[in-house]
Amino acid sequence: MKSHKENNRIIYAFYFFLACIGGYLAFHAMKWGPWAFSDSSAYVSAARNFASGNGFVIYQSTGRAKTLTEFPPFYSMLLSIFSGNKLDYISTIRWCNIFLFSSSIFLFSQILYSVTRKHYLSIIATLFFISSPQIVATYTSAMSEPLFLFLLLLSLFLFQILFQKDKTISPLLFIIVSSLLPITRYAGALFVGIFGISLFINSREASFIKRASNTILYYLLAFLPVGFWGLSLIYKFNKFGGKRFSLDITIFQNVVNSINEELKIIKLWIPYVEMYMNTFIETLIISIVSIFLIILIGWTIKHSLFIKSENESNQKQFFLLMILLIFGYVFFIAFTHSITIPQIDIMDRMIIPIYPLCILIFFLSLDTLINKIEIRSFLSIFIIALSFIGLRYNALRTNSYIETMNNNGYGFTARAYQQSGLINEIKKIPDDQVMISNLSGFVLFYTNRYPIQVYNFPHFSFGSGNSYGEKSFRENNAALIILFSDFSNYYGEESENLLHTLTNTLNAKYVDIEGGIYYYQ
Repeated sequence: MKSHKENNRIIYAFYFFLACIGGYLAFHAMKWGPWAFSDSSAYVSAARNFASGNGFVIYQSTGRAKTLTEFPPFYSMLLSIFSGNKLDYISTIRWCNIFLFSSSIFLFSQILYSVTRKHYLSIIATLFFISSPQIVATYTSAMSEPLFLFLLLLSLFLFQILFQKDKTISPLLFIIVSSLLPITRYAGALFVGIFGISLFINSREASFIKRASNTILYYLLAFLPVGFWGLSLIYKFNKFGGKRFSLDITIFQNVVNSINEELKIIKLWIPYVEMYMNTFIETLIISIVSIFLIILIGWTIKHSLFIKSENESNQKQFFLLMILLIFGYVFFIAFTHSITIPQIDIMDRMIIPIYPLCILIFFLSLDTLINKIEIRSFLSIFIIALSFIGLRYNALRTNSYIETMNNNGYGFTARAYQQSGLINEIKKIPDDQVMISNLSGFVLFYTNRYPIQVYNFPHFSFGSGNSYGEKSFRENNAALIILFSDFSNYYGEESENLLHTLTNTLNAKYVDIEGGIYYYQ
């Protein structure tokens, strides 16, 4: 018979194998590069300029530099380290994402196993993580979310080790990693705040003064990077995060509305819900799952109050941490969304940080249930069988997404754009020439220059009037760059006639199926 040590080696080899599978899936999906949109352009442009020694700025086509205040700088700084001043940031992000996804998969599996000590639960949960279409879409993007999720999972892994009897890491490592969360995404400040609360609550063997002083020290160190960044923004621009905030009597209603928007996204994480949207089956699935989760999590909390062993104590601490992180993040996003001006829509990637936490808390609850009942073997077999129904649905959707990405790409890195001549023609435009576009983020992504953005075009030949951008177009020999697909999506049925009206008297320097470059004549 194989020894316990040999069995563990096989299991850990399997975890590594799962991580490699995830890396391959990301590699296969990003054949044309990670999908990218306007936020991606800002990150990449800031990285290029930071690598060139010009600071965390974006250059407009007029030559003016604008400091990027909307996003924290760590993701762009990291890209600049790996790519330097070269232009191939698409390849850099692709390989970074492959590494981050593979590493996140391995970390996720070890987090759950370190708490439950059950390999089969850890493997099933990891399969849900790998097969999730939302997770795969996140890790194939040119956004900061892949790095943020990796740092969050690494912070959770280190936090869990801190409270083990034979801990093998220094608390300083946990502080360093968690301090990178808010400097990657501002929402990371919420996670740092809850980590500090959990450190205070769980250090019961120390005196109150010692616990309080350690928590304060943790906050000072963990908020130091984002604190310096925030103070520099306030000193230079008298604002933080590129947004303004407003509090009024409607805040409570706005928070409730924002939470409802978040729940509309979260419910799509449940297998088969999206397939039966707006039907009785959708309501039935959500009702059954909600009732089951409320009973399961409530039962877990109740039994967590009567712990006996050290392992159960660690599991209780981690379970409560997950509860705080999930509910805290939901309310944090709802609150900040409600007071932010201008207000943006709540999107999938805003909520994605709690997706792995939801998987963790579900399987932690199942582990507690398995430990407390007598028919463990039957329940384990039932859980495995039921899990594969959900895994099959996720795997089919994820496979469809990956094949679509592999065949056509998505966003600014779509195959159609890369195979057309439009990108090369845009790059040929002289650096001192002003540019105007209906999709300035696209031009910025490939040229590192941000054109004048025109959202609402006039219903006459562009340059013959005085609407926004026309004077520069007419007097500065500016290049008008129109991306046809975005133009069509924005203007709908009137797009074809409007495009003809705008450009029929202009000099068409280059036109293909994806877009055109025009000059005033």
